[in-house]
Amino acid sequence: MIQISNLQLSLQRRLILDDISFTIHEHECLGLIGPNGAGKTTLLKCLSGMIESDRGSITMSSRPIRQQQQSIGYLSQQTDFKPWMTCEQSLRFFGHLSGLDRAKLNKRIPDVLHEVGLHAQQAEVIERLSGGMRQRLGIAQAILHEPTFLILDEPASALDLSGRHDINQLILRLKKRMTIIVSTHLLEDAKTCCDRFLVIKHGKLLGPLDNQRNVDPYRIQVETLTPVLSFSATLFPRVEINRINPNCYQFSAQQPLDLSELATTLIQQGWSIASIAYQPIGLEERFLDMVADV
Repeated sequence: MIQISNLQLSLQRRLILDDISFTIHEHECLGLIGPNGAGKTTLLKCLSGMIESDRGSITMSSRPIRQQQQSIGYLSQQTDFKPWMTCEQSLRFFGHLSGLDRAKLNKRIPDVLHEVGLHAQQAEVIERLSGGMRQRLGIAQAILHEPTFLILDEPASALDLSGRHDINQLILRLKKRMTIIVSTHLLEDAKTCCDRFLVIKHGKLLGPLDNQRNVDPYRIQVETLTPVLSFSATLFPRVEINRINPNCYQFSAQQPLDLSELATTLIQQGWSIASIAYQPIGLEERFLDMVADV
């Protein structure tokens, strides 16, 4: 378990991280989300040991995390690969920097390239790789020394749909044996691999955002088997009714709506209801509500 307690950091007299506290559980994938400039990358660098905070503590298994650098894998937003190197040469270079010997690298390089789906590109020069392949190579570099804690900073932000899918599936496989924190703004993508999210803004944690399906009690959508030819809006005082199409209507109000009461009234009016449900609230909508300036 990784415990972050009362973390505070100022740079050039500006408060970047303000009393940050949270826990990351073993084999959990935690998503870190927030507007640009919220402090996400700085927080990840503190977790990696690259930056030391002014106050607070970060421990992993009850020991200071800065004493456990070999247990941490880190992928920054900008990977520093040399375009003329092959995938194998690049991993060998970074492996030596991590203190891995030749025998260990001879075994680990084919293993990690296979794990990230790049075994066929082992001898390919990096400049010929697609964006998605380069990101997977970056993850291969981050896990080469077999860390137990993996930090990923926007690993899929510049990728197309297929590339993002590959990265998310890779994260799902990796979290079976390691703990992961990933910063992202692709919430609907990341919900496939993140167990929960933390929202940060102006260096402060606004709170958790779970990955459960939420609904809006102020909005109900009704679909019918046959088109609704006419109805009396006076039956629904203080309710706004929007016609999506002849077989779909949305009911909105300032107060919570009673699903069964609405269904009963519509059936009494002759509506042939195919489905009736509260409108779901997506992760992005809930995130925007949390970070909105009041």
